Amino acid sequence: MIENRIVDTVSRKIYQQFPEMSGISPSIRQQNSSQGNKGRHGDSYLLTYQVSASLPGGKSMPRWVRVTVNMDGKILKISTSR
Repeated sequence: MIENRIVDTVSRKIYQQFPEMSGISPSIRQQNSSQGNKGRHGDSYLLTYQVSASLPGGKSMPRWVRVTVNMDGKILKISTSR
């Protein structure tokens, strides 16, 4: 499992880049490399942050930020919903 200190470090970076995610704890899922022997990056983890963004007219929509992190805590990819 990924270390808590790595999750904390990644979360701080996400909070800086996406302030609306501040204080949200991510869901964490392990992803195994599809390239056989640990591939290029080895095992990685998918951290998913989700909030409900307020829209004009009292409506809301879910907003997601997905972060792929390797075992060393290096962010490999960030994707987000609109």
